[in-house]
Amino acid sequence: MFKYLQIETTTYCNAVCWFCPNSEIATIRMTDKMLYGIVDSTRGLNVVYRPVGLGEPFGDSRMVTLCKYIKEDSTAKIEIHTNGELVTEKVIENVKDYVDVIRFSIDGFKKETFDESRGIDFATVNANAKSFLENAPDVDVQVRMINLPGTEDEQQDFLDYWNGIREGCALITELYNHPWETQTESLNLPCKKVYDEAFIYAKGSVHLCPWDFYSKSVIGNVNDDSIVNIWNGHLYNKYRKLLAEGNRDQIELCSRCDAVFSDTYKRYI
Repeated sequence: MFKYLQIETTTYCNAVCWFCPNSEIATIRMTDKMLYGIVDSTRGLNVVYRPVGLGEPFGDSRMVTLCKYIKEDSTAKIEIHTNGELVTEKVIENVKDYVDVIRFSIDGFKKETFDESRGIDFATVNANAKSFLENAPDVDVQVRMINLPGTEDEQQDFLDYWNGIREGCALITELYNHPWETQTESLNLPCKKVYDEAFIYAKGSVHLCPWDFYSKSVIGNVNDDSIVNIWNGHLYNKYRKLLAEGNRDQIELCSRCDAVFSDTYKRYI
């Protein structure tokens, strides 16, 4: 059974990151019936829920209510990845008792660098992340900066500043090279994402990967069957076996993916 369940509740995003394909995707909001039905169908399974996709989680007005609803299941955990601009003091106060991990993406220590990468308010994002760190001591708060071109000279300042607020909270991550962006052939290596991570997009489609933006390898749809049945179904098991053996070239989406998973691979969104 999957350990991590990523649910794209909305594709709406307040940011305009140059490295994200969000601007090419229609704005969609998952229906209440589907959203809460997914949670109901996975209760008691020790699931780590990730209510995020291409959109900004806190751009969905249901997010605090959803987190509270998920945590009615004592076995459930919640991880959220956010750009931080909408995580106001009120949101922090209302959500901090339900979220286990929250990751702030702040791609720059200098305002001019951040403005180029995100297109949202630098001061607001920093203030919100700092407030969460200071006011939610029981939540695992991470502050991340992508290793974007030209940012090398400010990365240590970024780490020093945020780790000075909470030791060990800051890290530098690498920019994902999404499938079918620059790849022209298959890199036939195993994929770890299919072992214990499930992905549901805003229309209910179930995918092998959080990077299947153009629906090249859809496994099923929760409108037609439960995520548990889809996960355990023939098609998913077929693809899982192919990927375990490194046969990415036999799956359309994966045939142009060069992701390499090492022993230090850290899961996200």
